[in-house]
Parts: sequence; structure tokens; C-alpha cells
Amino acid sequence: MKIANYGALLTLIGRRLKRGAQVGQLSLNEMLVMSAVEQLGKEATPSAIAAHVSLRSSNLAELLSDLEAKGFIVRRQALPDRRKTLVELSLQGLRILKQCQKLQTDWLRQAIKTRLTPDEQNQLLATGTLLEKLYAYTEADCNAKS
Repeated sequence: MKIANYGALLTLIGRRLKRGAQVGQLSLNEMLVMSAVEQLGKEATPSAIAAHVSLRSSNLAELLSDLEAKGFIVRRQALPDRRKTLVELSLQGLRILKQCQKLQTDWLRQAIKTRLTPDEQNQLLATGTLLEKLYAYTEADCNAKS
């Protein structure tokens, strides 16, 4: 397989995972935002979330409003710097997100078990570390090499 095809394939796999994990009326972007809130924890500010999921702040603002209206997130002022807004998952939001994550895991486990031989399964598991390294590659790394 050509390197040029990997990006598209990884994107398609990501979309398949997200599509199979949708619960209720949650959009793919809403799931991504909720997942980012969980991953960022106490550092989940709107700007950190936008950077994490590669969304413009205007698009994120609308998503956050929708998620707040659905009762999935809570926004509050940070202490001691009250100029910052922190975003947290509500208990309902955390429950929905866990359902989505379980559906993703179940889909992936079934796809691996059904479509891959035991040797291929081991190869795929070994690539996890490599994919993490690629994910960690940033623009700063690219600029450092120039």
C-alpha cells in the first residue's frame, strides 16, 4: 500500500468507528468534542478542545451550546482566573460517552476477530505503538527538521 493511501484509510476507519458508536441524536462532532473534554480533564477549555479536535472556535461554540442544551456538558468559570471557561462532562454526558466508547470497542473487536487471522491480529496490535508515535508528531517537530 502506498503511503498516500494511509491517511485516507485511517480517516475512513475513524469515521466507521464513530458511525458505529452513535447513540441517540449525537453527531460525530459532538462525540469528538465530548471525548476531548474527557481526555483533557481539568484543562478542558474551549480553546484546548478546539485545538484537540481541529475545529474553528466558532464551530466549537455552537457544538458546546448544543451539548449544554442537551445536558451533556457543564461550563463554569475557572478559579482563580475567572476569565477562563472550563468545560466538564455532566453525569448524563459521561454515561452517553461511555456507551459510545463501548460500541466503538465492540465494533472494533468484532471486526478484528471476524476479518483478521490470528497473525494479522498480532500485527495490528503491534502497530498501535507506531500509530501513537505518528499521532504525537506535531507541526513543531516538522519545523525543527527544516
